[in-house]
Amino acid sequence: VPSAAVDSETSERPLTTNAGPPDLEGELDGLVVDKIKFKKPGGETAFSIKLKDGGLKLVDPNEKELARVTVTEGGKFKLKDSRDEVLGYVTGEFPRFKIKDAAQKETLFEFRRQNDGDWELRRAEDVEICRIGKRDYGWNIEDGSKNDLAQVKVDGERTSIRDSGGQVRYYTNDFVPSLSVVPFGMPELTRGQAAALLAALMKARR
Repeated sequence: VPSAAVDSETSERPLTTNAGPPDLEGELDGLVVDKIKFKKPGGETAFSIKLKDGGLKLVDPNEKELARVTVTEGGKFKLKDSRDEVLGYVTGEFPRFKIKDAAQKETLFEFRRQNDGDWELRRAEDVEICRIGKRDYGWNIEDGSKNDLAQVKVDGERTSIRDSGGQVRYYTNDFVPSLSVVPFGMPELTRGQAAALLAALMKARR
């Protein structure tokens, strides 16, 4: 697999995916996939995640790069657009991650695990905007008022992102840890931010 472009500001290191915390253990063992293709109902490709040495790329159905995530020497996940401009960072480690702006001066969101095993997405003002509850089928995503927003369902080898009514938005038949798909079901995040958080969750260590 060819390496991602070398970052001119920091040295990069591989996105390793052979172990992880409790939510990910077992799912990551033996992971060899280098591309996660998300499709729309009917089979048309919506977007893909291409795992690369040092990070990943988010590409459209025609393989055009939309965003790139690289892992810096300090373990931060740097998000860039297709023009190589920095859009933001994901910092932290399991079970608490922060999504920051391009200057790393402002924390936009915080994604963290609760004592009961659920997760939540909060704004910098400590306002809960999403609660992610573990379910037998995967994860249920609610807003701060406990209204259903989306679901991540695992059915055999298929993982799907569904709307509040249970209708499939996207699905993939490629192996991917279910928790790492959750960011794509949170409407507050851009697709690039979701990809960066996915990278952080896939690499998570205790």
